[in-house]
Amino acid sequence: MANLRNKIFRIAFGDVIGRGLGVITSIYLARVLGAESYGIIVVAMSVLGYSIWGADLGLLNIGAREMAKIPEKRVFRAREIFIVKLILGTIVVTVLSLVVPLLSLDEITKTIILGFSYSLIPYALLLEWYYNGRQHFGKVALSKIINNGFYLFAVFLFVHANSDLQLIPALYTIGVSLAALVLAGFAFYKSPFELPSRGIPVFKDLIQSAFTVGLG
Repeated sequence: MANLRNKIFRIAFGDVIGRGLGVITSIYLARVLGAESYGIIVVAMSVLGYSIWGADLGLLNIGAREMAKIPEKRVFRAREIFIVKLILGTIVVTVLSLVVPLLSLDEITKTIILGFSYSLIPYALLLEWYYNGRQHFGKVALSKIINNGFYLFAVFLFVHANSDLQLIPALYTIGVSLAALVLAGFAFYKSPFELPSRGIPVFKDLIQSAFTVGLG
């Protein structure tokens, strides 16, 4: 029972602190950027939200579910999920890089949208799904706090007016990259990739399953 309470606390702690830091960052940006420039950030983050869905579909849920099993019982292996996440993330970034310049938006908005889109690559590298499935919630909580904590600190340090607008996507991407590096560091002690990938046929099945979960 104590172990269960500890796990619940770690999940809640990471979410509450992470979201709280995010709220503080948003309030600060709204104040220093002004309505027009902050509106560009809101638009770019909205595009990023949809892009994250396209780059993930239902892989986070599938990954956590499969990693809760012993390796030999998994329908999809950790290495397969990791590779497919990276492939989808790369595809979405490529599509955005081709489509966004064609949109009837001002150049600064296009630049900010594309800047945030590059965070999809470190998002794809995040092993959050693996550690959630293994119930290592403290590691996930730490990665969220480092991500949002760095972003808040960097924004406070470097963003003081709307002339600093173009720095924000880079700072955001660095925060996500740090979170990915933290979880990758834990993986050096115990590799999550116990079994090899079975190749393209399994990738196709995994993408189909992820799409079904994502739409559900």
